[in-house]
Amino acid sequence: MAVILKKDKGTLVTVERGLVQKTIYGLGRSGLRTNVSPSEMVEREIHALYLLRDVEGVQKFVQKTTSTSFTSQYLEGSSLNAKNASASREYFDQLSTIVDQCHARGVFRVGINRRDFLISPSGYPLIIDFGNI
Repeated sequence: MAVILKKDKGTLVTVERGLVQKTIYGLGRSGLRTNVSPSEMVEREIHALYLLRDVEGVQKFVQKTTSTSFTSQYLEGSSLNAKNASASREYFDQLSTIVDQCHARGVFRVGINRRDFLISPSGYPLIIDFGNI
């Protein structure tokens, strides 16, 4: 049975058996603040995940399921936005390394959403959601 991780006016994200299903059904915004179709948002995120496929700490792309949805690896962790989140200096040093690797591959996040930066159970940084790149 799938569990809903996020549901809003333009996105539905569920997890089941270690896989995340992300469906975009509304217009999104790019970093340039222009409307982007659901299929273009999916293509952008898939492309980003492809470029980052070997970066440790970034969710892994699994498959495109429709023009407006795809499946990726589920990463277990608590968001930096969580009330009980506590991150060490080492966490932020490691996160900086991951972000540098993303930049080296041409992937730049637009904005910093603390819900997209996770702390794994072992304290390692994880990054999810590359729809706004």
